[in-house]
Amino acid sequence: MRKMILQCGALALSLLAANVMAAVSPEEANKLGTSLTPLGAEKAGNADGSIPAWTGGIPKNAGAVDSKGFLADPFASEKPLFTITAATVDKYKDKLSDGQVAMFKRYPETYKIPGLPDPPHRGPAAGNLRVGQAQRAECEQHQRR
Repeated sequence: MRKMILQCGALALSLLAANVMAAVSPEEANKLGTSLTPLGAEKAGNADGSIPAWTGGIPKNAGAVDSKGFLADPFASEKPLFTITAATVDKYKDKLSDGQVAMFKRYPETYKIPGLPDPPHRGPAAGNLRVGQAQRAECEQHQRR
């Protein structure tokens, strides 16, 4: 009986949560694919260049598909430009989260973060179709409110 009550409560909460969705104005939705990525992040990089501008994400033909239908690692040939270790963490501390710094303290011998080249190509590949779908969905959500 208790399990059934918990399940009904969870169902009721999930149905209520569906109505608590955030909406943006049509002006904000129109920024998707221009100044924002198709997923809503800023396309521009930061001022010091440590975060480069987004250039489109992973291309659809980024990796070969194996005999089981799985996509091969499109970044298998990339080598780290540097590796952050417990010995070098202070040099990169301003770019790391508190949690990452804590990991270096907790696991100083084994925790490492590789510095890989050109992060913009590692993002999600979202084409213009997704931009259009997202803009329509955001505008429809805004009109319902």
